[in-house]
Amino acid sequence: MKVWRYLVVSLVVAALMGVFAFHTAGLLPEGAQLPTHFDGAGRADRYANALYALLMPAGLVAGLGLVGAIGPAIEPLQEKLEGLAHLLRVVWIGML
Repeated sequence: MKVWRYLVVSLVVAALMGVFAFHTAGLLPEGAQLPTHFDGAGRADRYANALYALLMPAGLVAGLGLVGAIGPAIEPLQEKLEGLAHLLRVVWIGML
């Protein structure tokens, strides 16, 4: 399964998210904290530094892109993987 195009798109999106995170963090006041976790009632119960909280999604996109690229390469049943290529692409794009 050829995944390089999807990996490049994922990394470009992650880079754009990183640029947005740095830009947005620069606009916030020094020491700003953003919520990163919410309880069942929807109240924020965990906070993080603004830059860290804004870079988290970019890191997750980059990490999922790398997992999506490495996963098919190490799959032992390569002959069966081609039949699932369309599904894997849809899942990758959906996660992105």
